[in-house]
Amino acid sequence: MTTGAFTLWPLDGDGEYIDLHFSSIDQASKDACQVKTEAVGSNNSSVQDAAPNPSDPRAVDIYFGVNSKFVGPQPRDQVELQDKIQKVLRTIQILYPVEGAISEQRKRRFRSYYVRLFRLGQVGLEGDNPSTETASAALTTTIADLIDDEAGNVKTKHLLSLGVNVVRASASCGVLYVLLRLTAAYWKVVDDFLQKMAISPELLGNFLLLLIGSFVGVWLSYAIRTTTFTLSDLTLTDADRLTPSIRLIFAGILTVILGILFSMPLIELRIGNVPMTSIATYPMLAFVVGCFCGISELTLPNAVAKRASDFVQNIK
Repeated sequence: MTTGAFTLWPLDGDGEYIDLHFSSIDQASKDACQVKTEAVGSNNSSVQDAAPNPSDPRAVDIYFGVNSKFVGPQPRDQVELQDKIQKVLRTIQILYPVEGAISEQRKRRFRSYYVRLFRLGQVGLEGDNPSTETASAALTTTIADLIDDEAGNVKTKHLLSLGVNVVRASASCGVLYVLLRLTAAYWKVVDDFLQKMAISPELLGNFLLLLIGSFVGVWLSYAIRTTTFTLSDLTLTDADRLTPSIRLIFAGILTVILGILFSMPLIELRIGNVPMTSIATYPMLAFVVGCFCGISELTLPNAVAKRASDFVQNIK
């Protein structure tokens, strides 16, 4: 018969035990982690005189102590269950933060998931004969419920945040594009100055459209690829952990680098019968190429890195 290797107790936001009273231990011992661990796992009523209450509004974290009665290494299935519970707990702490403004509905959701996690932790990790397999199955169901409840909200929130940044960046590039076109048409002095600086207003304008296309493509990329959520997707928008604004800058710079390669006779590429070098003269082609680059944002770093690697190898 397998004994539970852990003992659980609810903690508040400061990491303090909730309603755990010590009547025969001095203050210095109360602050010692080992003494607390033994006290939580003890059956002595003079030391522990309250039962854990995960429904307490102050309870936002879970203490996993080692059962003082348990001898030997913790069973692998119990350790894995504890690890999964902690990951789900971390997720609901991020989704339903206890600090700051949060609706009553989201508070109730946090409490509901918190109590479920605590109770299934007790089932699978505590006692003389814990049902670890049953608790693991219940945890899988809990994760599925959490994803069903929050996946839509998370995706919508990120799309809105990313969309705001796309609109701002695209508007700035759009204004510059209009100014360049007006300069070429009406301000010959400025146009002549740019020509002397070896800057083509038409080419520069097309690269601005290329950037706008890449911004739009990045927004579409997230909307297209994120259809099936995992637990980590609820708190991380992508594995690279880039913020929306940094993501746009990163994708935009890579797109410009590829655009420079496309506009020069260094790479022979075509879309149908149109060579990629035409992005220097066809505004809409530049926009479409930018969109394709943005949609493929996750593969852009590898594409640019490969071209750079090929270039260095040719030098050798």
